[in-house]
Amino acid sequence: MVRLLFLVSVLLCMAVCSTSLVCSKAEPSVSTKDATEVTSVSATLNGFLNGLGDASSVDVFFRWGTGSGYYPNVTPKQTMTSTGGFSCVIFGMIPGTTYYFLAEADGNGSAQGESKVFYVG
Repeated sequence: MVRLLFLVSVLLCMAVCSTSLVCSKAEPSVSTKDATEVTSVSATLNGFLNGLGDASSVDVFFRWGTGSGYYPNVTPKQTMTSTGGFSCVIFGMIPGTTYYFLAEADGNGSAQGESKVFYVG
């Protein structure tokens, strides 16, 4: 009987926890920074990991493309264990083209920074 009561109380706690804000996981927080070192064939994308949330490490990367809200290209993931800046150089830019990008972080949940734009002259 004691085991049954214990099991019921554990299951009840799990049910309450799954619908409670107290038990929710904190997601990471990331910001997209301006692109730098833009040339006719490459650019450096920059971001800042503001917080890891509940995770001990977070994978950060960039999504980018030539249309606003359309990011078919993804940079390799970088694993971070503390807040701070990160960057990635991308190549294959086409002169006369506008590019859009954003930073993303995956940990206990995911977060995206705001979209930024740069032009390759």
